[in-house]
Amino acid sequence: MQAELRRLAERGQFAYEFNSAGVFAAVSGWFKRRHNLDLDTGNFVQVTGVLTAAALLIRELTDEGDSVLMQTPAYHQFSKMISSAGRNIVTSPLKVDDGRYAMDFADLEVKLSALDVKVMILCNPHNPVGRVWTADELKTLTDIANKHGVVIISDEIHADIIYSGHRFTSLMAVDPANHVSLIGSPSKTFGMQSISDGYIYTQHSELLESMRAVSSSMYLDHGNAFTTFATIAAFNQGMAG
Repeated sequence: MQAELRRLAERGQFAYEFNSAGVFAAVSGWFKRRHNLDLDTGNFVQVTGVLTAAALLIRELTDEGDSVLMQTPAYHQFSKMISSAGRNIVTSPLKVDDGRYAMDFADLEVKLSALDVKVMILCNPHNPVGRVWTADELKTLTDIANKHGVVIISDEIHADIIYSGHRFTSLMAVDPANHVSLIGSPSKTFGMQSISDGYIYTQHSELLESMRAVSSSMYLDHGNAFTTFATIAAFNQGMAG
């Protein structure tokens, strides 16, 4: 990655240069090699960051006055992005079972059934408690969400930062047709917070097309050359700790 940044700086050429297809291929290759997850490069939407992606999705999937559910404790920016969009915050506290955090499915069943709750933000793996949600837990969650017509936005930016003995399961391996993932940002995996973009991934065809249109209309769908080629180098040649 450093060699790629030096190459770009030393050539002295700073005109427009985009390669989203190369980025999506690199992200897809990484997740196949590391997590045995098949991601179709045609199902990505590029934006300027993960928080940008989540904020855009909330506005696209809900109307002012609707509610968005998040599990607590939660990353502090989640509440800001919900309330600043004029949406209401509904919380479902995690419970502690045998010394570790777990989803409270009974509470989720009640709260996701409310007509004003249109979206849930899932942190997978969870920040700040560190839980790596299992495939069975995610399947139970999507069953509840699907029953009540709620779309899950799964923030999967910490997918590569887990302890040995645990395995990351993307929501896209459980139910990619009804929900959406924020997957593949190199910011946490490779420490590239100042030069990284964010990526929306879904097989929900209508949502995919609407988010492409939104991203394109706001000129968010391409990164600068440093971000683009550093990301490709990191996912093609790097190794997460």
